[in-house]
Amino acid sequence: MFTSIAETYGERSMGIVLSGTGSDGSYGVQAIREVGGITIAQDLESSKYDTMPASAVETGCVDLVLSPRQMGEQLSNILSRPRDFTALQAILEQPTEYDDLFHQLQARTKVNFRHYKENTVSRRIQRRLIALGFEEYARYVEFCRDNPEELDALYRDLLISVTRFYRDPEQFDALEAELADYVEGVKDRPFRIWVPGCATGEEAYSIAFMLNDLMDRRGMPRDRAVQIFATDLDDSALTRGRNGAYPAAASSGIPDAVQQKYFTLSDDVLRVKPEIRNQVLFSRHNVFQDPPFSDIDLVSFRNTMIYFDTPLQEKVMSRLLYALRPGGILFLGASESIGAMEPYFHRVRDGARLFRKRLDTTFDHKALVRFGNSKITDGVRQRPDKARAGSDVLETDTFKALAESVAPQGVLVNVHKDIIRIFGDISPFTRVTDDLRGRLNTMVLKAELAADASSLIPLCLKHGRPRDGLWRDVKGPDFNRVRLRAYPLNIDPGNHGRLALLSIDTTMVDGSTELDRGSEEASSYLTHVENELADLARGASDHHGGVADLERGTAIHQRGAAVHQRRASVHE
Repeated sequence: MFTSIAETYGERSMGIVLSGTGSDGSYGVQAIREVGGITIAQDLESSKYDTMPASAVETGCVDLVLSPRQMGEQLSNILSRPRDFTALQAILEQPTEYDDLFHQLQARTKVNFRHYKENTVSRRIQRRLIALGFEEYARYVEFCRDNPEELDALYRDLLISVTRFYRDPEQFDALEAELADYVEGVKDRPFRIWVPGCATGEEAYSIAFMLNDLMDRRGMPRDRAVQIFATDLDDSALTRGRNGAYPAAASSGIPDAVQQKYFTLSDDVLRVKPEIRNQVLFSRHNVFQDPPFSDIDLVSFRNTMIYFDTPLQEKVMSRLLYALRPGGILFLGASESIGAMEPYFHRVRDGARLFRKRLDTTFDHKALVRFGNSKITDGVRQRPDKARAGSDVLETDTFKALAESVAPQGVLVNVHKDIIRIFGDISPFTRVTDDLRGRLNTMVLKAELAADASSLIPLCLKHGRPRDGLWRDVKGPDFNRVRLRAYPLNIDPGNHGRLALLSIDTTMVDGSTELDRGSEEASSYLTHVENELADLARGASDHHGGVADLERGTAIHQRGAAVHQRRASVHE
């Protein structure tokens, strides 16, 4: 009934789970939550039989837990207010208040929701306002500031951790047909699957059942290595996935043969058998921030990208592209597409949201949206014509000539320290380690230069003027000292966000003296001070600073000035 209500009435749905035994309603409240409706469960203290409301609450998809009397009072408030989002949308267009709520969320959860679709975000916030009885958005922001548990509730709401077994059965049939051929080509190596945005794990387990059935039908050994990485941001959802325990109502979407083979049912709880649970590794992972997995045969990322704006979709798709092996399979939701990544994939079959990574395509680094170098701007979204204009400037021969005159050896970087372009040969100043995991940023520089870049970039962008790094002992064919210099670019950066040009200067110094060692000692301490200043600058930008930050900044500046003075006297 709940599912039918959700499908029919969408965001105007409401589901209330009262006292009762079993787990009825647990999957229904997820369906209502997914479409933006309101969900309420009876508190356990007033329930004669508490297992049914408790099961609903455990899904993480219940907005309010109230006594029957409180429900009546709150229900009246909710029903008396129209679902008009126009006023809220106007408020959200004011960046100060809107950003304030996102700053709170990011400080609390380390997740940036700024590039979720505005419509999705505004509706989720409006839902919380209605559920809690707030008339004004500003009051809700203040409430969140004083009540971190509400930030946690809003965080869970924005994640929309909802899924089910064999969602869109016809799509799973198409996936099974495609995997049947693919499995034959996987010989002795492990079969690797990644399910980002896995929520409570039903989809990851559905794929595990399918893959094990295919191997059984082909006489492959059951101990064949299968590695399934199920990742999400919602820790409570991940815990439920690891346990592999679901309400009995979940069985409605599971074929009888699969249920008998891979589940046990007891006390109204459906449990995945241990041999399948052991194949699925659940872990917390941010698909648009953390390094992607690699050498993946199948990526299943379904019904999540629909909540991202276009630049974030492109950034995530570039990571999925990197993760897949050549010829690997990408499985998307019914309303999702590969967008700008189309040149790198081909569709498997009509009507199916299945795509194979091409074997014969040369990946153009300019066309491919790099990890961290997406078309997401730093701050307010740019208008398309301005974005194109900024990008065109960077691609002109004039810009290239000017950049190379300033930095014959250097890199163009954004505020996140991702490398946009390289000028000259920087190989003598770089190192490549496994930590990079496919991401091209200033960490490719040798350790001491990478540390300097981390402080120089935010400082030069913050103050809008060039910043010099320290001379470092780095040996090369015609140099033994290296220094970075950062120049802020005061041009419209287009899609890349704010940019800085890092020049790599070199020199040859003969011998070593006590004065050099004293200078290096001062320089080492100065580096520590500058790194603290950079952290402070970032912190003030992210969290609007405070008295404590101001006092700490003053102290650091004083120490920095002292060290500068000391270094000057040593050189003299």
